[in-house]
Amino acid sequence: MAKTSWWEILNTSAALFSRKGYSSTTLEDIASELGISKPTLYHYIEAKNDLLYSICDQAVSKLLNQAREVDNSTMTAREKLAELFCMHLSLFSEYGDFASVFFAEEKELPARQRARIRSLSREYEGILRAALEQAVEEGTFEEIDVPMTARIISSMCNWLPVWYRKSGPLTTDEVASLFLEFITRACAKRPGGQ
Repeated sequence: MAKTSWWEILNTSAALFSRKGYSSTTLEDIASELGISKPTLYHYIEAKNDLLYSICDQAVSKLLNQAREVDNSTMTAREKLAELFCMHLSLFSEYGDFASVFFAEEKELPARQRARIRSLSREYEGILRAALEQAVEEGTFEEIDVPMTARIISSMCNWLPVWYRKSGPLTTDEVASLFLEFITRACAKRPGGQ
């Protein structure tokens, strides 16, 4: 029998947690789905919440690592927002089970793990806010409620795993362009401040 990889374990766990819910999924379910014994699974983890933590960490860390690159770039605010939309939607389309589990089950993490995941989420939101503040400074956007606008953008993007289908009529880049156009029109600086 081939050795099971950590990535296989996470993918399988994410799919089961997404489908059945974290509380309703047992380690026996995961081991059975992987075709391994429960004791073999314990070679990789100490408890089920280790899997949930790793899934949540993967979901937010992949997003944050790319967002940091955008934040440190010399792009205009519109270019940064375009990149943030594209990467957010692309990652959440590719890792839909991870994203779904993160949003539905992150509250089940032990306090210390939950605090770390939430701090990473806040850092990502800070990068998004910085791009919006830059858009205001550059004169691209009106004076806006930056925290609320960042929450609106996150909500738009975070729902993607619920409704988006790769077999549908639009790519994630096309959806990202539509989202960007919507936000740009809503926040655009108008002549005379109207």
